[in-house]
Amino acid sequence: MLPQTDSSLGMPRVPSRTASVRAWALIAWAAGVQISEAIATAGIVVFVLCFVAELIRDRVHALQRMLNGIRAYTLLFLFISWALVVPTIAGKFPTGTGVARLLDWALIPLVAGAGSQLSRRQWRMLATVAFSTLLVSCLAAAAQHFGMWPSEESLSVLSRVRVSFSRVYETVPG
Repeated sequence: MLPQTDSSLGMPRVPSRTASVRAWALIAWAAGVQISEAIATAGIVVFVLCFVAELIRDRVHALQRMLNGIRAYTLLFLFISWALVVPTIAGKFPTGTGVARLLDWALIPLVAGAGSQLSRRQWRMLATVAFSTLLVSCLAAAAQHFGMWPSEESLSVLSRVRVSFSRVYETVPG
């Protein structure tokens, strides 16, 4: 008997050993797209590896499920292609960061397929982490905007994390 599948990518609904790892990787990606490209990239790489492992494990109709998922998101892939090709034709090649941010859009089908796999607890955790990260990011932006951000010297305590805060102190033209 074949496992039941969801409607977006046909990912199997049966729990697997990789389901928990995949959920944590999705949480890392959701937080990472807001705060750090390195965290987002690590999270999505682990997520995709878990997804591929499950496709290999459940070989029955795996190719058909992937094709159905691609067909469902044709407009999304056309948008991504347009956003990559048009600047290139105009002679302004996209930056690596721009390509990475654009490719985050390509992950929407995988994330949509994974959404049906998350338990209620995992959904709560994903929502909590994503909302908390967004809230902290917005509070930091507000502190910068209203001049309540600490001085550059006071952040020297965080030098061990090797994160450059110099961009926070750049002057904005105009």
